Amino acid sequence: MATRWYVVHLCSVWLLQIAAFNLDTTNVLQRNGDPGSLFGFSVAFHQQLNPARRNLLLVGAPRAKHQNQVNVTGVVYKCDLTTTSEHCQPIEFDDKDAHLYGRQLITKQSRWIDSTTGKRKNVYF
Repeated sequence: MATRWYVVHLCSVWLLQIAAFNLDTTNVLQRNGDPGSLFGFSVAFHQQLNPARRNLLLVGAPRAKHQNQVNVTGVVYKCDLTTTSEHCQPIEFDDKDAHLYGRQLITKQSRWIDSTTGKRKNVYF
């Protein structure tokens, strides 16, 4: 019986050790997006080398409107981690629909662009 309580006590102490983590509440970097845009749905770190070396945070907002359009295409933002500004800049990409002989082939409305953010070498996905 004593062995059983010892095992229970040991397991509870072990669980407390692995459940603990450290959050830095003093040096917080907060970035904000438009309400309803799902800003922060996906996040990736990136180190820009040219023209100047900067640490960036790539943030996906799949429900955001790109460049004052009525279409909800999704936006990828780049946030500079070295500034105190809470605002991020949208990354420009092709947001036009594809047409052939007047027929719409591809629409980018409600496509949830950047619902997944990732990086492999110099390729973003």
